[in-house]
Amino acid sequence: ARGKLLFAQTKCAQCHGGGSSLGPDLAGISKRFSREDLFRAIYEPSRDISDRYRSVRILKDTGEILVGMSIHSSTDGITLQLADGTLERINDDEIESNTLAPDSLMPPGLVDSLSVDQLADLYAFLQSL
Repeated sequence: ARGKLLFAQTKCAQCHGGGSSLGPDLAGISKRFSREDLFRAIYEPSRDISDRYRSVRILKDTGEILVGMSIHSSTDGITLQLADGTLERINDDEIESNTLAPDSLMPPGLVDSLSVDQLADLYAFLQSL
């Protein structure tokens, strides 16, 4: 129960809740990854990014930079899902550049403030998925 609360408090559920396309569904994660690999992915989210979850970086003609998952691309623009879950439509004539983002949408440091006991609780919750 404490791990489930931490999962919500650290905003993990925002992208890994199963209904979002921003991060993979974590059901059965402890069966697919060792504890070491799982924590490496949490602490270094940009180390290994699956193509399915690689985000794009859009530089707009205004100088604004948007990073998100490409939800829909057409001849006249692109729709991104941003890290906060909102959708942003950018018209093609507003785009200066469109490249793959080098970093994961999952920000580093999400669990840096957690104690060893809290990390154990979080891992126990992840094992229950």
